[in-house]
Amino acid sequence: MNDLFFITHTACHSCDLLIRLPQLTPGEKALCPRCGHMIEHNITHGPALSLSFAISALIFMVLSLQFPFLAFEAQGQTQQMTLLQSATELAALNYLPLALLLVLFILPLPTLVLTLLCLALTKQMLGVATHWQKRYLQWLTMLEPWCMVEVFLIGILVSLIKISAMADIILGISFWAYVFFTLCMTASLACLDKRQFWQSLGDRTDV
Repeated sequence: MNDLFFITHTACHSCDLLIRLPQLTPGEKALCPRCGHMIEHNITHGPALSLSFAISALIFMVLSLQFPFLAFEAQGQTQQMTLLQSATELAALNYLPLALLLVLFILPLPTLVLTLLCLALTKQMLGVATHWQKRYLQWLTMLEPWCMVEVFLIGILVSLIKISAMADIILGISFWAYVFFTLCMTASLACLDKRQFWQSLGDRTDV
């Protein structure tokens, strides 16, 4: 089977029926003819929304590194921590591999994914089509599953529930910036239909 088959066909996530998907116009949805499960939704102005959310996410990422992330107050003493200090503290406790994985999956990889997304979408918005857009999309699809921003945020929230019984917790500006970064990144990826975007490139890309 060639690449075109995997671009134009997919399996229903509910009943596993193999379906040949059409090129959807903005606002259209593709439903499984057997079980009615929604297979794909081409969001109106999806690429523009995705680009806007991606740029916003990058801005919030920068802000999350500039200010205190969390502060703990107990027995009259206050200790602040930045986002990067969460990794350095793990390294100081002899958890260096975990610290490296933490930094990699919550900072560089998400930033790279968002940068690739911005590059691909900016070229499309400007009407410039090159073979690099497909490369960007391939790399984005490969790296996206390794971005753990949501997992990291959920882990922090669970930890805060446990720590709140021992100390008062002050949520810093960087914490809220990271929350908005996570929401914007999730929205940017959700607004872009990668299959439709790949098909829209079609023969317009230069070899």
